[in-house]
Amino acid sequence: MKSLLFLTLFFLHPFFGILATAAEDYSRFAQVESLSCDFLMERHLAIAEKPLVSTGSFYFRRPDFLRWDYKKPLPHGLLINGNKVFSWRDEAGKRVVNDNGSQRMARQMADQLRMFLTMDMEQIGKKYKVIPYPEGVDLLPIQSGQEQQQIVKIRLVFDRKLPVVSQTVITEKSGEETVISYTGFQINKPFPPGTDRP
Repeated sequence: MKSLLFLTLFFLHPFFGILATAAEDYSRFAQVESLSCDFLMERHLAIAEKPLVSTGSFYFRRPDFLRWDYKKPLPHGLLINGNKVFSWRDEAGKRVVNDNGSQRMARQMADQLRMFLTMDMEQIGKKYKVIPYPEGVDLLPIQSGQEQQQIVKIRLVFDRKLPVVSQTVITEKSGEETVISYTGFQINKPFPPGTDRP
């Protein structure tokens, strides 16, 4: 379940536009070559009275660079740079880096990320029923498989001015939810030094 949630959270980044018409929506994506922002993630579990909260930063650059950096409470993250996939965690003040490029799950994750980051609606349509609503869009899994069986809905809430998502809500079959809110967007701006290294 942890790897499923990790995969889902990574491909549901804030790189979705405001939905008016399909043509207008996707024309906005062509203008975004790179994107970075901060995130706050709240995991609402049935066994916990209060949500588990994580914070961090997100970076994306076309065609295939993505970094998801958790800062609190436990520093860890994921970096996809072309065909290279790394994960890391900080232990006792030292960074432990894993090369995940040869692992099947990491490869699948990278393929999923590319599909969403390039807004490949042909591929997205094979896996999700897309239902627009006034503030965004709902994605309902339509394929059988472990990931789709556990997630019943993904809601994307669009920013009113920028071509980004301001919030993602992932609802699982158990009724548990993960809510990710994005802020501090930087579009087509240079990333901080070292962003391309784990």
